[in-house]
Amino acid sequence: MKQYHSPANASLEEWKSKLPSFMRQIEFHQVELDDAAPLLYLRDYMCGGGQNNTMKYLFIDEMQDYSVAQLKYLKYAFPQTKWTLLGDSEQALFKEVETPKQLLNRLNSSFKTKHSRLISLLKSYRSTYPITTFAKSILPNGGEIEAFQREGELPELIITDDLKESYNQLIQLVIKQQAEYGTVAILVKNVEEANQVYDQLHSKIEVNLLKDADRTLPKGVLIIPIYLAKGLEFDSVIAWDISEKNYPNPNYTGTLYTIFTRAMHSLTMISVGKVTPIITEDSLTNSEIKIDHTINHE
Repeated sequence: MKQYHSPANASLEEWKSKLPSFMRQIEFHQVELDDAAPLLYLRDYMCGGGQNNTMKYLFIDEMQDYSVAQLKYLKYAFPQTKWTLLGDSEQALFKEVETPKQLLNRLNSSFKTKHSRLISLLKSYRSTYPITTFAKSILPNGGEIEAFQREGELPELIITDDLKESYNQLIQLVIKQQAEYGTVAILVKNVEEANQVYDQLHSKIEVNLLKDADRTLPKGVLIIPIYLAKGLEFDSVIAWDISEKNYPNPNYTGTLYTIFTRAMHSLTMISVGKVTPIITEDSLTNSEIKIDHTINHE
């Protein structure tokens, strides 16, 4: 089941153009994740049933990753419940970051809520002060986040001019970090990128590629697509290829913020070419960070 994010303002012609593909998927018993909740709602509404009227309270974690359609189906399935939604609006993957207030207002409008209350927990305890200070600098409302006063080394940004040199830098960095920390996580954007990094590294150093089916988290060097790393923390994090090509626009702000905030003690970023515009000059100016430009002269 593959997840995608359809544009909210797509025209009727755009939706019609997707219909043949949708019908083929239905024929082969396949459905996109974003379509699952509306289809379940339609089935239950037309056939009756599918509701639990005895459930009184519903707690939803990582709620920023739920679509309005998914939440509406849960509301239909548990109509008598009072809800508590837990999450971090800044950690929404692959879509533009919303402030907690914006997210609550959108949900209030969608559900016609009579009474809602926002409780904000703004102090971050996982990462060191330098890492949290840098991570929050890429957020539109980052100034509201309070960094825990635990000192540590400065985040480092390594900028290379080609892919081969980037992999060389990555291998050297992993060897260095592994000697100091129990767990080193190479965090990447998606599964395809995780496989590419693993193919380049596994014959040279010992690494573990984390997959959907894995239920334990081994020690050592891990390669992990970011959607599998949510809620986890690591001694050292290496953010792979944070270039403009890989993260071109603000829709990836939440993805990068999630990657950066998995690090407890050490954060190193590698960019193949020009750095993503999400990391602005103000971000680099307002937070202390080491920058290394590595040029390949071969």
